[in-house]
Amino acid sequence: MLFRSDKLPNGFRVLQENITLNQGSNSIVVDLTQALLQANVTLDGAALPSGANPSSDTMIAYLRSRDTRTLHQLRHLWYTSSGGPWPSPPEHARSVPPGAYDLVYRRGMNATTNVVSENPENDKLPNGFRVLQRCLEVH
Repeated sequence: MLFRSDKLPNGFRVLQENITLNQGSNSIVVDLTQALLQANVTLDGAALPSGANPSSDTMIAYLRSRDTRTLHQLRHLWYTSSGGPWPSPPEHARSVPPGAYDLVYRRGMNATTNVVSENPENDKLPNGFRVLQRCLEVH
């Protein structure tokens, strides 16, 4: 089920290229379109494990636009020593401008050093910064 409260999609995309403006008065129509998507997070094809976890690192799934290379946050979740995954349930919906994206996974990465840390023993999710799927067409 899709839940949507925002009226416009978030994004940083090229809407039109090579626009020529002539001398004098010009007019451009910016017709925004959106793609609604549901993001279900699974682990090895199954539901995410529940329960306490030794790491509270946030897992973030991004859509990286192919035209601007901008990361669009699709889904985030985390575990704590008292349980998880949070927020729960792992299903989520959002809207983005249609187009081509790469699906990117990030967890346990230091943004300053660009180093992915080692997982603690019995961690429920892998650490990494990886492209999971390329050229995903979102309509």
